[in-house]
Amino acid sequence: MNPRLHFVGGDFNLPFDAQLDTHHVRQDHLSGRQECVAWLTSLRVVDVWRLYNPTTRQFSGPGSKNRLDYLFADHDFAHLYYTRSNYSSNRFAGDHLEHNLVFSKSQSTPQRCYWQLPRELLQDPTVKEAITKDAERLLATMCSDTSAN
Repeated sequence: MNPRLHFVGGDFNLPFDAQLDTHHVRQDHLSGRQECVAWLTSLRVVDVWRLYNPTTRQFSGPGSKNRLDYLFADHDFAHLYYTRSNYSSNRFAGDHLEHNLVFSKSQSTPQRCYWQLPRELLQDPTVKEAITKDAERLLATMCSDTSAN
């Protein structure tokens, strides 16, 4: 495990998944999203709640219109120590839901999670090129060796 663990959280003022985290996309929610995703990716952190709730629509922002509040945790740490995560009513009179994330060193039953490529990464030409090259190599292997299918 990486000796430097990163945890990032707060009101990001943007929904990261346009299909699941908002009722409708607003232009002001697009500003800075690509840069934010690149920064979070460089820290090797994941949206732990989304990892274990891959298709759930949960809105934490004012008026329950979108999900703006996130807790990101180190990828390896999250997979090893995740226990639960939820959104709950704000006890401090705020207009956003509270986001809670619990980790534990005790053995817990592993939960299945779903990984999804952040679509914003596909805007990076380096990422697109790497995926294309890997897909071409895989296709060549599968075409040349029928037992590889």
